[in-house]
Amino acid sequence: MLWNGGGFVNGNGLGLNLDGNGLTVGVWEAGENWQIRNTHRELNGRIQIIDRGGGFSDHATHVAGTIAATGIDPRAHGMANRVNLRSFSSENDIAELQANAGLLVASNHSYNTLRGWHTGNIGS
Repeated sequence: MLWNGGGFVNGNGLGLNLDGNGLTVGVWEAGENWQIRNTHRELNGRIQIIDRGGGFSDHATHVAGTIAATGIDPRAHGMANRVNLRSFSSENDIAELQANAGLLVASNHSYNTLRGWHTGNIGS
């Protein structure tokens, strides 16, 4: 979908209908809190949390919105606004990706590793 100032245009002007209906995307997230917020109004009813134990992650929810937000708020329209999402922890990502390969059309793994300078509560 492409925002043209007054609304969204399907397929970036190519006439494609890329809503993701009936398809599933996996989202793997690292960290203590890694789950997509399954009650978010833009994602409600299309999130399946596979790994249990982590809390909700703002980052995972934002990634999920970029992929799949319904567009209740027209400024929050995902790339495939009807796709289903499976939420995973990054802990067993390779094995889980292999086990889910037949179910998924795509996956997201936006892990973070700090590089260079970092400030915070880690000393001087």
